[in-house]
Amino acid sequence: MEIRCFFSDTICYYSKNNIMPERKANIYGNIFNRFVEDRMKHILEKHPNAKFMFYNQKIAYFIDKSLRKYTVCVNEKILLDLLDDKVYMRYWAGNYVPVLPSLLTDSKSLSFEQLHEKLDQGNEFIVQRNHSSGGFGTFYLNSQNRMLQDLKGNYNELFIVSPYVKIIFRLI
Repeated sequence: MEIRCFFSDTICYYSKNNIMPERKANIYGNIFNRFVEDRMKHILEKHPNAKFMFYNQKIAYFIDKSLRKYTVCVNEKILLDLLDDKVYMRYWAGNYVPVLPSLLTDSKSLSFEQLHEKLDQGNEFIVQRNHSSGGFGTFYLNSQNRMLQDLKGNYNELFIVSPYVKIIFRLI
């Protein structure tokens, strides 16, 4: 299927088309938002009827309000905020569907002893910041990598930790 049927242009922060030296610094900040706005304006100059759809819908709420009328597929911010809260979503979803066991712990108290005692499932874990998306703020933790020291030394926040599960189910 030809993607160009739907999309005639893209806005990619991490691409060879973005010559900004700051692009490796941080995504989803002011520099990123200005980059998106500038690219949208550039595209709108050529295509005044263009519409924009974001991988992360929350971006629409951080760009200039005058550009929001050109966005599509954007849910209400209150819903996006709820979906972005991993602790709340696991609690809520657990009432309706099976969810992985998890532990809430502050970064300074994070230890393998604690994880083995509370989760009792293997030696590999997924540690997540409560508010993050797109893989940002998600860490793979095992006894062979230095992630435990990095998390304890570089963060001061609450994490949600789950066992790492290689296969949840098989489709036959």
